[in-house]
Amino acid sequence: MNRSDAATYVLPFLGALVFSASVGGAVLGGYAAVQEDLGLCGAPAISVTPPEDIDHNAPEGMVDPSWARLDYEELSDAEKEAFESAVGTVSGTGEVDGELEHEAAFSGGALVAYEGEEYYVAVETMNECVAVSGYVLPGGVVGVLVGLGLFYSPRLARMLAGRSDSEP
Repeated sequence: MNRSDAATYVLPFLGALVFSASVGGAVLGGYAAVQEDLGLCGAPAISVTPPEDIDHNAPEGMVDPSWARLDYEELSDAEKEAFESAVGTVSGTGEVDGELEHEAAFSGGALVAYEGEEYYVAVETMNECVAVSGYVLPGGVVGVLVGLGLFYSPRLARMLAGRSDSEP
């Protein structure tokens, strides 16, 4: 294998590897740069399970004793709003637009007394923003461009030399 053959096969292979390794950085860096501005992060969500769906199969028919017990009136306004919207949906999920004051209780699961019934409430997602270095996006873009350059370099060299792909 001569030097020309090596360049014909090795450079596109290396280009494909560099390109593949860099796409993730470019996509993640781009997403991280705009997610907060587009409102794609920051608002946690809670899941509310109705009383008839709570598993009461614990010993003596009682619920898990480690679950916190809260009254609906103890919840913050944002938590109340999320709770009410979750109770009214099929998915049972409500987004907390504000501070999640009972995060510790909801993280381990809590029973909330509401209109004479106990609902199981848990944090479904904290929906935190992705935190990456400021160098991830430019590094990913540079990697993509270098990968494309390596991939197409043998073809570009032939074009610049005045030969077509069909010539030996």
